[in-house]
Amino acid sequence: MCKTHLTIRAVAIIILSMAALAGATATFVTGKATYFTYQSCIREGNSGITASGIQLNDSKLWCALPKDVQRAQNIRFGQKVLVKNLLNGATVIVVLKDTGPGKKARKSGTVIDLTAAAFITLAGSTNIGKIPVTYTIMRTK
Repeated sequence: MCKTHLTIRAVAIIILSMAALAGATATFVTGKATYFTYQSCIREGNSGITASGIQLNDSKLWCALPKDVQRAQNIRFGQKVLVKNLLNGATVIVVLKDTGPGKKARKSGTVIDLTAAAFITLAGSTNIGKIPVTYTIMRTK
């Protein structure tokens, strides 16, 4: 494991520990994660601009959550999300910048879309396509 991955994992553990001490509430969601890219957005007829108004950047650690989930849990663009790969234990902290996955993907168990960089951080490559994950919104009371 490289030094960067150890640092990300250590930061995630520290943040969760601090949140627990501060009385934070945490809801964990388990399902599948997929990835999206600027090119896939263009291919689907989307402009490549995220719902938060920023152009999608494949090299950023960003994610997309369904609009109804964002509303129900009072989640705002810019909030951080801790995502864990259930196959290898890898974690990444991503920033919510978009809405998704779509209805068809959600019906097949996809709960979060990640940028290619975030997906690669968790899975090692984009060749897999989908990985089992759990995520939690990082916030305190």
